[in-house]
Amino acid sequence: MELLQNAPDWSTYIVMPIIFAVICGLGFAMVSRRAGMAAFLIVATLALANTYTRFKPAFSEADIAELNRDLPADMGGVTLKRVTFSDRTLSYHLSVPGHADENLMTAIRRNAVPYACKKLGRLFRTKRLEQVVYVFNDGERPNGSQITASDCL
Repeated sequence: MELLQNAPDWSTYIVMPIIFAVICGLGFAMVSRRAGMAAFLIVATLALANTYTRFKPAFSEADIAELNRDLPADMGGVTLKRVTFSDRTLSYHLSVPGHADENLMTAIRRNAVPYACKKLGRLFRTKRLEQVVYVFNDGERPNGSQITASDCL
């Protein structure tokens, strides 16, 4: 449901099925008014259900476990806790063991930019994603880093 809250970005995925349903409904309305209404409701329901199932509202535990396995070795025990998406911002919430020293933060930033550009470059190019935010929590204070489309040029 989180992705659907970004109305300017995702409204075309909701409006286009409704337009298709209206056209089908009008076509069947030429035969019978009830058939037209039934066709509209059935097509709209199926189209919107199909659209909704394409959007993943959050990353599952299995997705997060797979992402944790893919983390580079020099990131020293950093684990991914959750991933959120809101307002064209993808946020990775990471847990850092102990105190986050400067070497670890440098390694994270060095690995994060190429990873984000490789995995998410298409979303940056189509403007569906404006930035990726990495939020690190070492128990004392949150620390963050962000990547924008210009970092991938």
